[in-house]
Amino acid sequence: MAIKPSMKLFLFYLCILPFFCLGQQYQFQFDNNHQVEQNGIILQNPWAGGLNSPQISSIDLNMDGVLDIFVYDRTNQKIYTFIANSSLKKYIYQPEYESLFPDLNGAGWVLLHDYNNDNKKDIFVGYNFGVQAYKNTSSSILSFTKQYELLETESAGIPFKYNLSIFNTDVPAFQDIDTDGDLDALFLDFHNGQIELHLNRSKERYGNTEFLEFEQINYCWGDFLIQEINCDDIVFNIACPFNNLKINDGRQKISHTGASVLIFDINGDGLQDLFVSGVSCNKTYVMINQGTNKGAVFRSFTSQYPTSFPINLGIFTALYAEDVTFDGKKDLIATSNLYENENNLGDFSQSVWLYNNVGSHSIPEWNFSQKDFLQKDMIDIGQGASVSFVDIDGDTDLDLFLGNEVFLSKLKPTYATLRFYRNQGNKTQAKFVLEDEDFMQLSKYKFLEINPQWKDLNNDGSMDLGFTSTDSTNKKTIFYFFSNNSPKNQIVKLNPQLLPYPISLEKGDKPYFYDINSDGNLDVFNIKPLGNIIFLEKNKNGYTEKVNNVLNIQISAQGRNPSITIADFDLDGTDDLAFINNFGFLEIYSDIKSNYNTSLLPQKDIIKNVLQNTISKHFFGNLSKISNADLNGDRKPDLVIGTHAGGIQILSNTLLKDPLPLPKQTDLILKPNPVRNFLYIEPLDTGTIEIYNCTGQILFSSKTENDKEIVVNVESWASGLYIARLKNLTGVIKTAKFVKINN
Repeated sequence: MAIKPSMKLFLFYLCILPFFCLGQQYQFQFDNNHQVEQNGIILQNPWAGGLNSPQISSIDLNMDGVLDIFVYDRTNQKIYTFIANSSLKKYIYQPEYESLFPDLNGAGWVLLHDYNNDNKKDIFVGYNFGVQAYKNTSSSILSFTKQYELLETESAGIPFKYNLSIFNTDVPAFQDIDTDGDLDALFLDFHNGQIELHLNRSKERYGNTEFLEFEQINYCWGDFLIQEINCDDIVFNIACPFNNLKINDGRQKISHTGASVLIFDINGDGLQDLFVSGVSCNKTYVMINQGTNKGAVFRSFTSQYPTSFPINLGIFTALYAEDVTFDGKKDLIATSNLYENENNLGDFSQSVWLYNNVGSHSIPEWNFSQKDFLQKDMIDIGQGASVSFVDIDGDTDLDLFLGNEVFLSKLKPTYATLRFYRNQGNKTQAKFVLEDEDFMQLSKYKFLEINPQWKDLNNDGSMDLGFTSTDSTNKKTIFYFFSNNSPKNQIVKLNPQLLPYPISLEKGDKPYFYDINSDGNLDVFNIKPLGNIIFLEKNKNGYTEKVNNVLNIQISAQGRNPSITIADFDLDGTDDLAFINNFGFLEIYSDIKSNYNTSLLPQKDIIKNVLQNTISKHFFGNLSKISNADLNGDRKPDLVIGTHAGGIQILSNTLLKDPLPLPKQTDLILKPNPVRNFLYIEPLDTGTIEIYNCTGQILFSSKTENDKEIVVNVESWASGLYIARLKNLTGVIKTAKFVKINN
């Protein structure tokens, strides 16, 4: 029988309705409302997420005619967007603009330049396989179109075009060298240690600047050679071509490992001078042009520039010339360009040095201003931020604890710490004030990594401080904890003795404690560095492996280093698992207690973008670590991301749904049971509570209120069975049993 069109339409909507509803299941939005104070200063952008090796360009993000700041960080391969506030002379972090850029994950460098002279910055992106270019096609809102899958160049004597080969560890220069209006390219050749000049032929061939068609016209621009074998080993007057050089004259062929190039006329003579730095020497060399722009000649260098405060980050440095002080003159910015802070030679919390231009645009005079441009206004603990919350002072609001990670270094030993921010706000509006930069003096234990986790680890009802650590001497992964001697919801008093938790871990494991089967014991999701998650069930003998691929998440070369957190994110009364790995996108798996041993599909479109009024994915960078907390008192768990760049980002749960009402209590509830130290009694009514031992002796008696928990210290009581008896004001009696244990 044929189905009527109206019935087909009904069936269609019936089929898509579950998917539509699923799309609204989770919703989060960037939250920058909670204040942070460090050293007496209120931070402007506390939740921007930290910076390590930022590559900085200017661009008008919001189409207001004022240049804002675009950042691509090499270490976590993430975009950051900052809107200029001209009146405050500040840059305000606005993450909503980040999703308007194309996916640039995996890029070695990203620079913005206006190649077609339409006053809109375009994107140049460097990968291992070549250089891509995106055209800025913005009108009312920022947008880009990929214009070149791979930029090509040509050379005399070679009958075909070939890739513009720029090492992805480099930072090249795109600048109009021959003053014809189009952008040319200069970069250090990764074979020879010489700078190549590739002129753009768009103006000559088409009479406009709409194209990027390069021709190599000089493969030893500046007439010098950088040998990264020894620092300061720069050879001038090299008599191109390179192949004519002889080994015995000291000009050896080198293996180039990365260099940053900045071209700028620093003395006002109309000639482009050179800033260049390399991976191996960790110095910045400045050379004055004595030739022409197309045929530059350099004959000397200095590594002491500016003379008043020379650039010396101690690591591979990249340089950028942008006006970031709102005076129309280009300032000088020196940043780390490392992928990782090897040997801890640099400080990733102060890796953006700003030199303010107190001269003119044509003849700059750059004076040192600060080592933490942009970073000063945000939480930035260096690298590998990991966050956990607890009410440490019993005032009902959550305080913040922030761990980090460092690299092992014999040259410059540095160790992981745990920062403590006390919440001096309230349950609905936090104000986190930095109180201790080395909480519990954990640096003395010489850990390379601290990932905190406040949990009731000894099953006494109060929150203990646990953390995953990496030992600096043997690289072993161990979970330690400080037990809390106070009862629940009171001021935390940690036992100063650091204890290893009885769980066996392999290198790189990160256990997440959670009671999956509601038996009162904390089970473990053991997160493996290769990407999978193992479920360990707690029993009287320790932990037993039950599932080796939770949610069927497999080992993956790209999906390594996962992080999870568990809460009822969709407010349906069941806990969900939030997940992130090196892919950098948040995912949520629903009802983890029922589904942890299934192949459940996660929801990925969970971030609301207020600019576009859409809910979609958002890239948070690789090596992120996630946690959750209700930071605004609405009983909705918010997501908190500790970034690889050493900062924090907060995602407020904005699901348009009220939390389920708290279940009505029908019994006398005693927790934990069995109990060692503190017994928590949740009475269901107003009356009198009494506790009896097995001989009928009353050991405890107190008046009760139906909404107030009672704490009883039973630490000194003998092991055995006890009975709690509640008699309300009308004479109704309820009883419950509990067991006291002493081992």
